[in-house]
Amino acid sequence: MISKYFQLEQKRTSVRVEFVAGVTTFLAMAYIIFVNPAILSAAGMDKQALIIVTCIVSAVMTIITGLFANAPIAMAPGMGLNAFLSYTLVLGGKITWQMGLGVVFLSGLLCWLLTLLGLRKRLVKAIPVSLVSAISVGIGLYITFIGLQDMQVIVKNEKTLVSAGPLTGTVAIGLCGLLLMAFLAIKRIKGALLIGMMFSTVLAIAAGFVQRPAHLVSVDFDITPIAFKLDILGALKWSLLGNIFALMFIDMFDSIGTLVACCHEAKMVDEKGTIKGLDRLLQIDAAASMLGAVLGTSPIASYIESASGIEEGGRTGLTSVVTGLCFLWWR
Repeated sequence: MISKYFQLEQKRTSVRVEFVAGVTTFLAMAYIIFVNPAILSAAGMDKQALIIVTCIVSAVMTIITGLFANAPIAMAPGMGLNAFLSYTLVLGGKITWQMGLGVVFLSGLLCWLLTLLGLRKRLVKAIPVSLVSAISVGIGLYITFIGLQDMQVIVKNEKTLVSAGPLTGTVAIGLCGLLLMAFLAIKRIKGALLIGMMFSTVLAIAAGFVQRPAHLVSVDFDITPIAFKLDILGALKWSLLGNIFALMFIDMFDSIGTLVACCHEAKMVDEKGTIKGLDRLLQIDAAASMLGAVLGTSPIASYIESASGIEEGGRTGLTSVVTGLCFLWWR
């Protein structure tokens, strides 16, 4: 039944491959669980509630993408978009975070209306093949840069922007995992990224860099401090109109670039180069930002880290369902 629904045989994949791809995507983007609350809490929002909401919206929208668009695309609060909400809108614009969420909702509504009118689809079709290839390369370099930063292989430098970081225990462990991934990828071994991540995790636990969780599953959560607190009427001001359109355009082009690159990589294109199921993907992506605002977080966007799962063989929505379930299990 699962195989038939997700068309696994038609897309030349299997449940095992999709499962590995889904877990790989989750591990590649799990940092958002901690980074998103850290950024938005600067605007005065409850950090613990933000952690829970980040997991919930990421899980729900990623699973919806998998079930209704049958695409290996994960969704979560967008990096850059959360900084725009926290620092530019709330702190810089001197407005409440509730009004900021209202701005997010209205920008998502405009994006959704543009999708219904078919304008976003026309933009996607207007992107030339050469630019699609460039987007894919750019996304790969961006993910690499983020990974090297998180590993502290490269650090901020005031004179040269970035420089090599000191060789610490955590850096050594990260490099060991990276070299293992590269070796397995060269040998064309399926699950290379996941194996490398698990290997690094085991080394980190053995070296005492990772603390064991107090419990594996928790049902004790409260999202009321931020959920359903958006102020849409307060956001309907002429002074905020520019911010609404700015957020809409940032979110729209961010998601379009990710969807175009990832869908081409996942072989979700026909003989004319048109992305299959593009309408559903764009509609889900647009509606996601409105749901995020209602529950109390920044705009939801398609995640470039989906490329890591696609690289592991993810070709269907089953990959997204697994990724979404990992977010629910994490919480």
